[in-house]
Amino acid sequence: MFSLKYWPHFLCLAALSLLYAEPISDRLVAIVEKKPITELELIERYHIHQKTHSAYPSDYQTVRSELIQELCLEKMNDLLWERLTNNSVDLSDEQLQAFKKNYHLEEFKNSTIQSFYAGLLKKERLARHLIQDNIQLSDYELEHFMHQPQAWSQLGALWSFKMVYSSEPLNETTAEEQSRLFNGYPAAKINKTIHENIKWSQIGSWQFFKQDDEYVGIYIEAISLPHMLDCSYKVNLLHIDSNVEPSNDTILSLFNRKDNPNQDVAINQLTIQSSTDLPSIMIEDLIRLTPEEVTKPVMIGGRWYVAQLVSKEPHNIDQLKERLTALFKQQLLDKKTEEKLPLWYDALKKDYFIKVLN
Repeated sequence: MFSLKYWPHFLCLAALSLLYAEPISDRLVAIVEKKPITELELIERYHIHQKTHSAYPSDYQTVRSELIQELCLEKMNDLLWERLTNNSVDLSDEQLQAFKKNYHLEEFKNSTIQSFYAGLLKKERLARHLIQDNIQLSDYELEHFMHQPQAWSQLGALWSFKMVYSSEPLNETTAEEQSRLFNGYPAAKINKTIHENIKWSQIGSWQFFKQDDEYVGIYIEAISLPHMLDCSYKVNLLHIDSNVEPSNDTILSLFNRKDNPNQDVAINQLTIQSSTDLPSIMIEDLIRLTPEEVTKPVMIGGRWYVAQLVSKEPHNIDQLKERLTALFKQQLLDKKTEEKLPLWYDALKKDYFIKVLN
């Protein structure tokens, strides 16, 4: 017969057996096809979101269900990516360290951030390929979007402009005499009425409109964007599929060949206007080059990349307008893609076995 005096020992042993039977971090919480999701993954993702979103909830349990859903969708993206392409998403050490630094994630293991970052890239590329490429934008939609302060906010653009308010009608002469100059002013903070009544593309000319009982004049002198370089650089970008770093002689000989029969080598012509258009180490080289000189080889995703400078010239207004329009268009496409994602994921769930266990 079981003696009551052993009862405390029995409780202690029972508690220990439960404690060591299945650590919380190893607990299986969901399965997508054959891809498991553990509690540890949820906890890691929770801490990443806390670092990258200042207003993220402090109580893990309140967002746990959302995290399960997020990781289930990420596993579906992985499966779809594997089905559509044989390529992996490879990140260079420079890209990984820059991402960790930008989002203050230095305390996390490289493998954790590699998985998170690669998941973001897969989601973006799949959404662009399967959803965004099928979205049609009308000229009216784009024009209307470009007049919204929030659209300028995401670009981080700065305007240098002259402005004047008057109770009397204005012309270029009176506007010039009475105007006040604003240098490097955030475009997103400019009154919505102004955005709606002028054309940002008319840089270098006065524009007038009436607001209530006042006449308003605006003269945009310049628009600048973050990371814009001082000049526009035309380059030939070479990439080589090789495990061995190419020598300078090899690189120059490849650039000098007009028809290259080697399938492991490709050359594309690009116009570089922003420091984000190429890895920072290549940009640092590029701005010091003279035409026909080349940057040092950089390994990215298992390939060597080299840029050869063709020419450089100061930015002109037409180039700025083209870049801004392209950025606005991409921003609007991204917005419409995000709106369509939930329906797309609902349809995608029908193709995969998903089981939430806990």
